[in-house]
Amino acid sequence: MAHAGNILVEPITMSVEQQRMEAIEESAEQLNEHFSWCELPYDIHQNRLYIMEALEQFDNRRGLYLAVMHRKTKLFLGEMAADWVATDEQRVNIVYWIRKQQQNNGYASKALPLLLTVLRAHFPLLKFATINVEATNMVSMGIAEKAGARLVSYVKNTMNAKGALVNVLSFQVDFDKYDKARRKKRA
Repeated sequence: MAHAGNILVEPITMSVEQQRMEAIEESAEQLNEHFSWCELPYDIHQNRLYIMEALEQFDNRRGLYLAVMHRKTKLFLGEMAADWVATDEQRVNIVYWIRKQQQNNGYASKALPLLLTVLRAHFPLLKFATINVEATNMVSMGIAEKAGARLVSYVKNTMNAKGALVNVLSFQVDFDKYDKARRKKRA
């Protein structure tokens, strides 16, 4: 669907089912801490159901779930997702993860702008994308900022997906500004 260098982002389909499951097993503790869908033990049936729901959300224009793949090796590196929070398709929340053994290689930093580009191309009415990051996750903050997201709020003691109280920074991409910056960069 979109690529840059050695990174490819494409819709999650059943073709990545086994690789996604292996990546989740490898990264289970970390994923379980941050994502409500990753209840341990996570099994192949949950994985299959997740992928089927992701495909349904895309078909119904309620979400976009992309596999982050290595272009040459076809290794599943992780996932980027955008879920609509407004019925008029003007605002999405973005989440992402990279499998444990492939972290700190810059893959998320390369894949997030690709996700933003795909979102803008397929959903031209989209106005804003929000990325919520726990205040202790310095790496994700850097990824969001590098992609052009700007810090818009800080919330203390909010509940994360697992019910723990955390401090969260909210970053936002304004697509009008994002488009202008991209055009300026190309010129």
